[in-house]
Amino acid sequence: MTIQEKNNYCVCAVLQRIFLEHKIIKSQNEIAKNLTPAKNGFRVDDNKIKNFIKSEGFDYDFYWWNETPFNEPESILEDMKKNQNHGLVGIKDHLHLFYDFKYPQIQLIDPSDSQIKTRDYYQMIKEMRNTEGFFALIRKIN
Repeated sequence: MTIQEKNNYCVCAVLQRIFLEHKIIKSQNEIAKNLTPAKNGFRVDDNKIKNFIKSEGFDYDFYWWNETPFNEPESILEDMKKNQNHGLVGIKDHLHLFYDFKYPQIQLIDPSDSQIKTRDYYQMIKEMRNTEGFFALIRKIN
């Protein structure tokens, strides 16, 4: 993964990585211009990001940590793993790219240094609860 080019570009770096996997070339600055700025980065829960991702040929499903189907966040993580969807995991004010999930361990790619980091599921959910954490699925439309 390309490391985020600015302190607040974690969303841009993650989207750039997903697009590159599908041979869509976009700079992080170009991606940023298509997103809504927020206090510490960019909004991930508005129509602007949904419309931008859709315009590139993807579906985008967003869930706050406590609004997942059947109130089971691990089902979203399993979907990310089994169906090879691109997964986004927001913890505190930082976005990570999903890498793998073997209950209760989750592996995430951190765009600030491109390293895979292992997290305990329960600790992660606790942090998400305290900081408006979220999950998002991105699927290529055929």
